[in-house]
Amino acid sequence: MKKILALMLSCVMVIAFSVSALATNGGSNGDTPPAPGSQSAWAAFWQEYAKAINDRNAAQTAASTAKSEAEAARNDAAAARSEAASASEAAAEANSKADAANAELSKAMDSLDAATQALSKAAEDYKEATNKNQDLQKQVNNYAALASKQSADIAKLSKQAGEYESKLKMAANDARNMAGRGSPSGNTNRNQMMINNNAVSYGGNVVAQGGHVEINGGKSNVTFIVGVPDGGTMTSAASLAANLKGSLINCVTVTSTVAFRNARVNFYVSGVTAADNIAVYQLQNGKWVQLPTPEIRQDHVIVNMTRYGTLAFIRVPVLASITN
Repeated sequence: MKKILALMLSCVMVIAFSVSALATNGGSNGDTPPAPGSQSAWAAFWQEYAKAINDRNAAQTAASTAKSEAEAARNDAAAARSEAASASEAAAEANSKADAANAELSKAMDSLDAATQALSKAAEDYKEATNKNQDLQKQVNNYAALASKQSADIAKLSKQAGEYESKLKMAANDARNMAGRGSPSGNTNRNQMMINNNAVSYGGNVVAQGGHVEINGGKSNVTFIVGVPDGGTMTSAASLAANLKGSLINCVTVTSTVAFRNARVNFYVSGVTAADNIAVYQLQNGKWVQLPTPEIRQDHVIVNMTRYGTLAFIRVPVLASITN
């Protein structure tokens, strides 16, 4: 703006100077041409006059240019004011959005604090629940251990009850056999019949030996005599059967007068089938030793023996393998 004003001032000064010069060179009136006959004066007059015209034209051009520049400057100023107003509005809007964002951020921070507190409480609750679960698990384990112990105790008592039942049966059988052998009661004929047939009955099961024992690999007419063992031996046989998870069929003593290294003896055992697993044990030096049974068929069990002694016939779930 200052540049435009300076240019206009310069133009005015040029015009004023030119008019002043023209007046000075033209005569006392300022616009009077020189007297006739003075050619040099006329030439100078016209030069000054042309120069003044040129200066006036230049001043007008400069003024017009200054006016245009002033108009452009005014337009630029107006545009700048408009842009400033727009920028101000944009700034106001940006400030408003920033305020709104800050408000949302504050809400978000509040929500985050609340969520953090909730998470902390949930962690504490989880820890407390975990501790309670551990306590409950300990109680469950204790109850399970107690139940297992009680189950074992029940199984032990059940086994003892079975043994006592077997002992009672054996005691009753011993009483019947002894009464039959030594008293004139009605059982005498029945037990005497058992003796005559080389047989022993226990719990309704009969074991007998009918002779024709194979001695040292050869056939013979030898008969092994069977008898009733004492009560302690019967109790031991019943315990053996219980330990094998089987049932005692009968227990007999076996004697004879013939010496042998090995004997193949055919025993009659009532109720036995070919599908049964029959284990035969012999009491040797206070211990029960299993004997080979090469053949089991209906009502018969073949036993390989190397000595006389007490035999226990036991029905078992699975027959153990032994060397014949």
